Amino acid sequence: VLLLEERTGIEAEAHQVFEAPTVAALAAWLAADRERTASSRQPAPHAKDMPLEMLLERQRHFLVNWKGVQMAPESFLYVRNPQGSRHPLFWCFQGFEALSKLALYLGPDQPVVGMRSGHVIMPYTDRNVNALAAHYAQEICHAQPEGSIHLGGNCQGGIIARSVALELRRMQRKVDLLVLMEETDFAPYDGKVALLFG
Repeated sequence: VLLLEERTGIEAEAHQVFEAPTVAALAAWLAADRERTASSRQPAPHAKDMPLEMLLERQRHFLVNWKGVQMAPESFLYVRNPQGSRHPLFWCFQGFEALSKLALYLGPDQPVVGMRSGHVIMPYTDRNVNALAAHYAQEICHAQPEGSIHLGGNCQGGIIARSVALELRRMQRKVDLLVLMEETDFAPYDGKVALLFG
């Protein structure tokens, strides 16, 4: 971390360096930090809000090591246990390891469709969260055009999952269950919710 700060002039915390799964992801984070620094010098009413294209481009850098069946060539959704016969579970994770573990422990008969939270790629403004969630909702509808949706997320993924659930309901899709794990901020949601804490 000290070498990184010395060479780039960018202050970083150890977890930020270790959470980048590849050098490309670390480079994307460094570029994003430079953009934030540059934009902080220019006054803007919503300097933390980002265009969807930028959010998705940053997200791609963190998905390069995700494994599973990609829902489509450019999809941000990855399926583990795709041959399972149970109703798919869509879940928003911080990283691939959590997707891999959940799919393993739920067993081969449970398809788990993973999407990544906005961790490290964006500030959690309403606009950023809603933009990413709307994109995921569209992909979910494409992946599962009929039937009710089972959806969840942990930590920051729960924030995205709740917003995805609201967007799906606006699209007239039924969300049978929203699971929020390790959430501490409970924004209003009038559907069926399961809260998990560990």
